[in-house]
Amino acid sequence: MEALAQIAGGIAPALSDLLTVIRGQAGQLLDAAGRDPGDREPLNQIYTAADKAASLIRQLMIFSRQQTMHAEIMDLNGLIDESAGVLRRLLGDGISVDFHLASNLPLIVADRDMLEQLLIILALNARDAMPTGGRLLFKTEVVDTMGDAAKDRPDQDHKSGKFVVLHVDDTGRGIAPEILPRVFEPFFTTKADGRSAGLGLATVFGIVQQHHGWMAVESVINAGSSFQAFLPAGPPGAVVEPGRGTEAGTRAGNETILLVEDDAAVREFTVAILQQYGYRVLQASSGPEAMEVWKWHAPRVRLLLTDMVLEDHMTGLELAAKLRTESPGLKVICTSGHSRETMKRFPEDLEGCHFLQKPCRPQTLVAAVRALLDEKHP
Repeated sequence: MEALAQIAGGIAPALSDLLTVIRGQAGQLLDAAGRDPGDREPLNQIYTAADKAASLIRQLMIFSRQQTMHAEIMDLNGLIDESAGVLRRLLGDGISVDFHLASNLPLIVADRDMLEQLLIILALNARDAMPTGGRLLFKTEVVDTMGDAAKDRPDQDHKSGKFVVLHVDDTGRGIAPEILPRVFEPFFTTKADGRSAGLGLATVFGIVQQHHGWMAVESVINAGSSFQAFLPAGPPGAVVEPGRGTEAGTRAGNETILLVEDDAAVREFTVAILQQYGYRVLQASSGPEAMEVWKWHAPRVRLLLTDMVLEDHMTGLELAAKLRTESPGLKVICTSGHSRETMKRFPEDLEGCHFLQKPCRPQTLVAAVRALLDEKHP
């Protein structure tokens, strides 16, 4: 496990930079493409492949515990609604997707990124079980494991209380009874020819365990499978924090942003995304170059968007600290292919700098920029 953690930490940043460009550009082209399947199919394949690669990086980080929870009060139904477009894109045209989301579902205390990863893994797992197409159902419900209705449930694993349950049900080929107990084991896979690392369902299991829940699975050969994630309901009276949990309808802006990124492809793509939303972007490839740009344009810059690890022996946090000596109110977003936990090994303090992990969707980046620019000073 330690060796796996070191490998994951070593390869993640470089791969994340590449995938930021590949997945981002494919997504932009898909949004602009017409309805002709001949135009869309190659782009869908590129996007899906990049998304699977990004998913594998996150699985490695979560599985090796380099990425720990950043919990918030959230609405599981809302997360599923937000992810619906991505899930349909990943599954392709041959699989119909339905959503049966319970009304008045209790809020949960969870890590949004981890649960999004869980949805993607379970969707991809179901897709592989339906190579000729089928139907996938996402369903939510609330279960009280203390009530009479729960007495005969073997999956409650001695836990009691109110749980929000996510069901992901497919109409695929099913799982043999002798294999079913092993599906959540690390590196166990039924897929041939090296098509799977065997980390997907193990990652799902680990995510749910970190949320103090448990997984259950039911399956019948040639009749499909049902994966169920039991997540503890949040405290009574919990409310979602304002401004969290949605990227839909992200507002554009006209503020000036100083972007510092040493990978030219990532820098060019990020500039294009920010300019598409109306922002003015000044760019630099290193800390010293950013200091030179700052010298001439400091009064205009509202936000610094910088990679954490830069060339010329200056980190993004060191750069932020230098610029803040002149402009204490400067907003800062640091990005990295490493997890936040790995970045804490740096001597600088992350306090006061917002962190965004690569690769992220363009909408996630723009939403983070807008949210930070809209924050009021205390």
